[in-house]
Amino acid sequence: MACEDLERKGNTAFGGRDYKAAIELYSSALQLTPANATLLSKRAKVYIELQEYELAAADAEASLTLYGGQDRKTQFRLSTALYGLSRYEEASSELHRLQSANNSGKRHVSPTNQEIEEFAKRVELRIQENVHGKYDLFTMLKEAKAMATPYLDHADYVGPVRVTEVEGKDRGMVATKNISAGTLIMCCKAYAVAFDQEHAARFGSDIVSYDPDELLITKVVERMQRHPGTVADVYSLLAGPDMLQLDISPEAKKELPIDVSRVEKIVKYCNFLQYVDCLGDLWLWPLYTSDVSSESSEQIRIFNGLWILPSFFNHSCLANARHYFLGDFIFIRAINDIAEGEEISLAYSDPFDYYSTKDRLFGISGFLCECSLCSFARAHPQIAELRTLWTKCFEKRIELLFEMGDYTLLPQLNQIIMNLRETFQNSRSPGSESGIIIPPLELFNPLKAKALVHFIQREFEDAVSPFVEAFELLPRLGNSPVNAVARIDIALHLSDIYMALGNPSEMEKWATRARAEFNVMFDESEDLWQMYIEETAPASAMGTFRM
Repeated sequence: MACEDLERKGNTAFGGRDYKAAIELYSSALQLTPANATLLSKRAKVYIELQEYELAAADAEASLTLYGGQDRKTQFRLSTALYGLSRYEEASSELHRLQSANNSGKRHVSPTNQEIEEFAKRVELRIQENVHGKYDLFTMLKEAKAMATPYLDHADYVGPVRVTEVEGKDRGMVATKNISAGTLIMCCKAYAVAFDQEHAARFGSDIVSYDPDELLITKVVERMQRHPGTVADVYSLLAGPDMLQLDISPEAKKELPIDVSRVEKIVKYCNFLQYVDCLGDLWLWPLYTSDVSSESSEQIRIFNGLWILPSFFNHSCLANARHYFLGDFIFIRAINDIAEGEEISLAYSDPFDYYSTKDRLFGISGFLCECSLCSFARAHPQIAELRTLWTKCFEKRIELLFEMGDYTLLPQLNQIIMNLRETFQNSRSPGSESGIIIPPLELFNPLKAKALVHFIQREFEDAVSPFVEAFELLPRLGNSPVNAVARIDIALHLSDIYMALGNPSEMEKWATRARAEFNVMFDESEDLWQMYIEETAPASAMGTFRM
């Protein structure tokens, strides 16, 4: 078949979105005329549609060489391929070359001048994200909420961190310079992510009985097949205590076989599962399922995913950083000041969980948490069990207190608080007399409940002391949206109280503290803050109790 016939058939296949056939036809034509700039450019366009950006960039560069360095369509395709490879500054340079060429009279030629300008602006936004870590979270949130399966178009960012050996923990993430609380440490797009509705589309509508990792494993393997150069990245992750870590030479990285059993283990130990707790704050987590009810107490899993670099953060119940998700992106922020050389940790379990629950969870993974909370519980099991007993006693009374409005239970609540206080006398982490004082987390919810009882009954002066104590004893915590906003909500309640008491200076003080906490835990975006205030103001005014 003549080259022209193959090209024509390739054009038809591309128009019908039969991209595999188009690649085969253009490739056959190129075998007949290898130095055909037009065919190379057309094949680059097909590769872009298939998200095979490395192949697209190679074809576009070869085509441009034959064109003498300038061809409007091919330069745009090269820029698009470089964008897909996250080589944003190179994409920007190519677009600048294209824009500086003589484009007079080409306003309506594809790509149009407007299309080029709009793409150049998008590339510049990616550079700001990739190089400076500047993200518009408010816009990203709107994008995610508008999409059924929110695969977002944004850049990765990696701050001053590095992966290294951590004593007693294998590998971990440490700071390469001092990091202030509220600093964005990392933002990464998932290597692969599986949304619930995607599973229903592939495997049927019964999402109750399926293996939550099934689709994710499939997607990871599919991406490894499409992009063999990333296999080594996946294999760098922990595959559990029973599977040896691979020592991969640079030469071997190019042709690694895909071991599905290893992938299954990696997904088991390294995937992030994102749940929505329907009793908690949902405002920052777009709801990807339509059947989430605010009355439901069930936890509904939105998605699970695999992120390569974020998987190197080790766990601590009292982590110095926190993570949250927008679409298929994970954000990791410092919630405390972090010193150069200090390990950066995330909380993968709820610090408020009973120690027995956390110990059982960690035991499955062969992991021992060494945070001050868990270390104290192991060293003093009787005290830990006593705290669990009083916490369960408190939890049994929450429904009566708030759902049934039986505020006569306040004396019992005071007794529980007193009993819990006794368990925290001289509570320090084991090892030395000057050890870290254990944060009395078990006191937080009872104190908040007591404050809210007074708040609801408009006994504002009586609500101040337990609210302030709850705020001061609670460290910044990650892991769940409820923990993330706990200090923010208390500060807003105190601002409300002082407004009711006619004390503007204290009202402003606590409003300022609420905003400062928000800036650390989420972002300094004014739009995001206003959204938070608008969507949580009713809860603040009514004193809603959120466990």
